[in-house]
Amino acid sequence: MKVIRDDLWLCDDCLFYAVNGDTSGIDDPQRERAVIEGVNALGPHLVPDFDSEAPEDADEDNGIEEFSWRQCDACGTRLGGGRHRFAVLGEEKKRKKTRPRIGGHSKWSRQNPLSSSGDVVLIAAGVAAVGLVGYLIWKQQQATQTAQLPVTSPAGT
Repeated sequence: MKVIRDDLWLCDDCLFYAVNGDTSGIDDPQRERAVIEGVNALGPHLVPDFDSEAPEDADEDNGIEEFSWRQCDACGTRLGGGRHRFAVLGEEKKRKKTRPRIGGHSKWSRQNPLSSSGDVVLIAAGVAAVGLVGYLIWKQQQATQTAQLPVTSPAGT
């Protein structure tokens, strides 16, 4: 698993719900619904990204803001209070080997409205190039055969 999204800051209410599933400290049913829906919307792999055991006077960022007006990334509240940093983990996506598609299904053709006729033009150009090469080979063979014919003089000279 790898970090898909980080630097998410959750308010204290969302913190308690995210780590303990506890909403007992929320009296307002609308607020409780906002917390539950907001945290659940972040997905099942929401993990804390803070160090609760770091000393408060430490110079380094421990992922905890004791008081902030920062908007909560889960419920959206802008009420002042504590904020805690979280991250979302997810599966690493394996890149599939892709090959270009013929017939107007490539990325280029989705961007180009002339792609269906453009594909036909490209195919026609390919056929024409093969035809030209064939003609040139035939012409070379004709020239070679003509050069090998014996030279005869007209009758009576």
